[in-house]
Amino acid sequence: MYDSIDDSKERAKGINPMSKEYQLKVAKKRKKLGVSPLSSSGDSVDDSSWKLCKKECEARKNKEKTSKTELIEKYLIEIKKNKEKIIEDHYKAVLELRNSNSDHKS
Repeated sequence: MYDSIDDSKERAKGINPMSKEYQLKVAKKRKKLGVSPLSSSGDSVDDSSWKLCKKECEARKNKEKTSKTELIEKYLIEIKKNKEKIIEDHYKAVLELRNSNSDHKS
């Protein structure tokens, strides 16, 4: 995911545009995964997360698991559920808007 123009400007000044709550959540996940924390502006400080991803991809390609596979799967399931909820909520909002518009036409 890419930053907005404003977020990019903030990062360029060394300011992390993400909320403190989100920063703490990310820091906790990164610690559990054994990768380096992000800089104060939210940028990677090294390639530890890249190495983890590469190792995980190689293991999956060979139908193997790493010491982090279960944790990564847990995070991926969580992401999928959140994404599905966002889509569902959006769909419900569109239906409500559509229904409220049709009520006004009657």
